Amino acid sequence: MIERLKTLAISAAREGNTDVNDDKEYVAIRRVLMAEPELRNRLPKFLLIASNLREVRQEMQEISPKWKDRERFIREELSPLLNGVISLQRDPFTEVVATTDLSNLATLPQDIQQKGKEGADCFVYLFCIENSIREFILQVTGDTGIKVPKPVQVKINTRKLSEATRKYLPVRGNSDVYYCDFIELADIVKANWDVFAQYFPSKNEHWFTSMMGELYAVRLLIGHNSAVGNIELQQLDVFYRILMTYLKLD
Repeated sequence: MIERLKTLAISAAREGNTDVNDDKEYVAIRRVLMAEPELRNRLPKFLLIASNLREVRQEMQEISPKWKDRERFIREELSPLLNGVISLQRDPFTEVVATTDLSNLATLPQDIQQKGKEGADCFVYLFCIENSIREFILQVTGDTGIKVPKPVQVKINTRKLSEATRKYLPVRGNSDVYYCDFIELADIVKANWDVFAQYFPSKNEHWFTSMMGELYAVRLLIGHNSAVGNIELQQLDVFYRILMTYLKLD
């Protein structure tokens, strides 16, 4: 998240005209970092002051008229935070990832073991995010009066039928949302946007659906046993923390 924040800040300091989605991403990541007391205490002053990328640009203009000096300043200010080891309280998700044991795969080449570990970590993120979104939908709507798009309902009915005829399949939750994947959950949220909009930044439907699309792309990679790596893992970590900031969960 800090690396991404650095990239966004440098881009704003260099070019001035920022993309609206970049600005929303900056705001969301900054909010997550500000919510962690140990991180907040280590953030450079300009990030504490600048609540959006326009204000980052203004702060950097006061530093120097040359964009190279501004970029150097941002890198130097964030370097201690990026290079330092910060011990934060571990949440249950972190504990699950940390205890993933691949010792029984010792016969595999080391690079394949590493890819398997990264894939396992990504799966845990996806599992937590997908189920958090289901819980979010249920807590906001109470599963009453919710509009389900017809194509989504067809898939739900098909999966219920498969579950009923194949007794070895585990019974899912008592709500239709447990029969939906990322894209279908996103379709339900979009179909009921008047209910859910208030929980997302600037009530931006595109922000939500784009994130869900990115999550689904990683899910497909894992589902087809394709290699996923540190880039996908970092991406999921950002999405996880941003979504947890906005989702209404008891």
